Amino acid sequence: MGTDPRAVPRFTEDLRLKQTGGPAVYHHTTGKPVRYLTVANDRSGVIGYLWANDEDGAAGWEPRPAAGGDAFNGARPWLARLRDARSRELPPTAALREIAAEPPAEDAPSAVVPGPLAEAPSLAALRDLAASG
Repeated sequence: MGTDPRAVPRFTEDLRLKQTGGPAVYHHTTGKPVRYLTVANDRSGVIGYLWANDEDGAAGWEPRPAAGGDAFNGARPWLARLRDARSRELPPTAALREIAAEPPAEDAPSAVVPGPLAEAPSLAALRDLAASG
């Protein structure tokens, strides 16, 4: 707080924030094996991977850096689908199976590459796959 007698406290005092809730989300990391889907678009090819691990209740998006902005901006619709699945209390790999089974929308900027869920020994291994392209 300053020394100016005209200062209004609501403008000069620190805000006290209190978290009251938020959307249901899966955990963002795991040290265990992951199952994943490959996501691609016409412009950049593979842009990233949707991954999941049921033991840790974890799921997320791993971008493929070589795909540039498509990889990072392309995460939004996929993460929204994961949030929706989590709000319905689906196990993470069930969420991936549901996403894989949905037909791609005509105007969707990216789509799941057809095929079964793939496996990686760890999230770190999937990150290495994404980095190596």
